[in-house]
Amino acid sequence: GLEGAVTAVQGLPLWPESVEAYSSSFGAVIFLACVNFLVFPIERSMARKENFGATLDVTLAGLSAMNAAFAVFGFAIFGGATSDIVTNNLGSASGLTAIKTLVCLDLLLTYPLVFAAGREITERLLLQTPEPPAQSGQDSSRVDEEGTGFAGIESAVVRSALVGVTYGIAHSSNFGLITNVVGGVAQGTLALVIPPVIALRLAPEGTAIYSKVGYFALTALGCASAGLVLVDAFKQSFT
Repeated sequence: GLEGAVTAVQGLPLWPESVEAYSSSFGAVIFLACVNFLVFPIERSMARKENFGATLDVTLAGLSAMNAAFAVFGFAIFGGATSDIVTNNLGSASGLTAIKTLVCLDLLLTYPLVFAAGREITERLLLQTPEPPAQSGQDSSRVDEEGTGFAGIESAVVRSALVGVTYGIAHSSNFGLITNVVGGVAQGTLALVIPPVIALRLAPEGTAIYSKVGYFALTALGCASAGLVLVDAFKQSFT
């Protein structure tokens, strides 16, 4: 029960025991927690955009609570032996098929959101396509062909390539390593480096010094963590 899980967690280390442990787990945490770049397609698709702030707060609070509960129970049961893919810890348990089915259902509902954001960024970068009008509220893939939408063979090739990359990663023998790199470097930069840099760049005159120090510290943390993740990835790849 809950009491047993809490008791088990109390006897486990709740912080990384070394730099190596931090660098091998940082990206996985960021991969799940720092998904700020995914909210923009959601905002554009909302019928009532004025409710976006409240919707985001409630959603993040609920998901954070569920992820925290999942982490507590998983760590309490498996401890340091927790696998990169936690379903691997279940062995041949009778409910494993049901759990994997639910995971697939979750991915079926969440992958399109991740793909939409990544696809939009990639197409705009590679195809040099103008940004769709912000006031239109339309998804960029559905904008008309008068110079504002992504249409044609080039777009189909880019999207097919992204789906192929996703398929390849899903069948990789070291999925945990890839997740750690993507989370620690790509999402870590989007969440911990770019926002404070923008805040510093746009900070008005007279901004409190402690605010600037906080922005610099957050940027340094993001850069240092990304570097440690890359070093750990190279070590695991060549040893």
